[in-house]
Amino acid sequence: MNKNNKPKISTLLYFVKPYPKYIAGMFLLIMASAVFEGANVAVLFGLLTAVLTPASASVDATALPGVFYRVIDMIPIGNKIIAVSCLMILITIIKNALVFLRQIFTYKAGYRIWYDVQKKMFEKYINADYQYFLDHKQGEMIFRAYSAPSTMGGVLQYAGEAFALVAQLVAVGVILVSISVQTSLVVFLFGGVFYMSTNFIAKKISYNLGRKRTEACETQNMLLAELIGGIKQIKVFLSEKRWSREYVKAMKDYFHLAMKDRVWHEVPLNTVEIFAIVMLCGMIVVFKSLNPGAFLGQLSLLGTFAYAFYRFMPSLKKIGSLRIGILGNLPIVEVLHAVVSEETRKIQDGAREIDSFKDKVVFENVNFTYPNRIKTIENMNFEIEKGKVTAIVGGSGAGKSTIINLLLRIFQLDNGAIKIDGINLDEIKLSSWLKNVGYVSQETFIFNDTIENNIVFGRPFDAGRVREVARLSNAHEFIETQPNRYETVVGERGLKLSGGQRQRLAIARAIYGNPQILILDEATSALDNVSEAKVREAIKRVSSGHTVILIAHRLSTVLHADKILVLDHGKVVGQGKHEELKKGNEIYARLYGKEESVVEPVIG
Repeated sequence: MNKNNKPKISTLLYFVKPYPKYIAGMFLLIMASAVFEGANVAVLFGLLTAVLTPASASVDATALPGVFYRVIDMIPIGNKIIAVSCLMILITIIKNALVFLRQIFTYKAGYRIWYDVQKKMFEKYINADYQYFLDHKQGEMIFRAYSAPSTMGGVLQYAGEAFALVAQLVAVGVILVSISVQTSLVVFLFGGVFYMSTNFIAKKISYNLGRKRTEACETQNMLLAELIGGIKQIKVFLSEKRWSREYVKAMKDYFHLAMKDRVWHEVPLNTVEIFAIVMLCGMIVVFKSLNPGAFLGQLSLLGTFAYAFYRFMPSLKKIGSLRIGILGNLPIVEVLHAVVSEETRKIQDGAREIDSFKDKVVFENVNFTYPNRIKTIENMNFEIEKGKVTAIVGGSGAGKSTIINLLLRIFQLDNGAIKIDGINLDEIKLSSWLKNVGYVSQETFIFNDTIENNIVFGRPFDAGRVREVARLSNAHEFIETQPNRYETVVGERGLKLSGGQRQRLAIARAIYGNPQILILDEATSALDNVSEAKVREAIKRVSSGHTVILIAHRLSTVLHADKILVLDHGKVVGQGKHEELKKGNEIYARLYGKEESVVEPVIG
């Protein structure tokens, strides 16, 4: 967001530049309707003059009203009053038709830009690297992708409407000057004072209130996202009051700021009419006092200016209101501009396609460091052979999950190389590589849809394959007990299922695409003993015929692995089979000894 507390109207131009056709169309319609608005005033002056001025009076043919007199003379109607009335009706019809078209065009442009910006925000998020999501708050991101674009669309509509009103006022002002320069100066003086007052309110008050409102709205979204995501823990730890207190405070801040802005929003609407009436009455008194004899002859002039005031006042009110509204919501536009225009890091995709995994995965002097942290992985070297079960063990923070993240290219390594069958992973097309990989994480993502759609996960649907992988993953039995079997909707984040059931669905999802490599990242660590046994049985069943990479939380799950890699502080400090490491590797022996010493409590 703009940190210098000064509004940047130029940020609006960033969003409208890609739409020159919309801009040109709006401009033409705005100018055309403004011309007819001015013509309406000029013809009214002609009508009043025809009614109130003696026939012998002359009109300056070089002035704009004189031009309209010549047009009136061309109308094949003998009665001048009827001719002028017909012309005025025609101009009013054309003007309102143009205004209608301009409004439709403005709304269409606003909605189109809103749609495109919201789409651009979503694409930015979905194409960003994983680190981007670690660096930003969930509620803040939801607000910026969903709520903010709608506000920006409204701001663009406000801007179009304000420009149209200014153009109309300019057109009417030109006509008034051509009728009477002195009287017009009084009107322009009034307009100038009004502009300066609304400009002060908009820049100094509404814009700053808008910044604070945006921050309060983002805070509400963030707290709501935390509440929904952590509702179980919030209830268990009796923390409802804390979240309620914080959310209510954010709401109060937002509504207090919104109300304050609304009050200032109404100031120009409720003061302009008072000043306008005072000025109009003053003009009549001055005209009458200075030249009482010619007062009746000036009625057409006064009537025209009175009508102009009638047209001016709603426009002035609306311009002031729109300007305050634009600057009040401009901070949201600035936030969107900052997000859309910033460079987002992406994992650079490779170009080489691979059909399958044939031999081995090799880590060669791999180094990696998370932002603002000490080195996580240092000079790491090891191999993962095709058709074998490779387990990775180590204490918390040793780098186990980081290896998987690098293998899945969620993060880009600092230096070194990961090679797949001798090809640098950076050179391989990511989609080509990931088709060969199935992944099961500790925290399974289940979305609010049917069981079968959670297994398919957006890939081509095959009902037979869904049931096949469900049986392999030990999920078919519990699925058949659900109200609608495979068509059962499991609730947001799968809350209608147990942890073990969610994990078995994740295994079914991982093998649905028939991958050659199966990665299990602490897939049983969060489960109770009964659920773990069922998931472990499912893992054993699906491991057959796959290359398996197993991140182990409990060493009892790696006893029969073909190779065990032992990590400590980002380095491989040992590798081999269980019996070898138990006898010859101090760190592994210590980890295994700790697990053996754990005594399960007996509940009587």
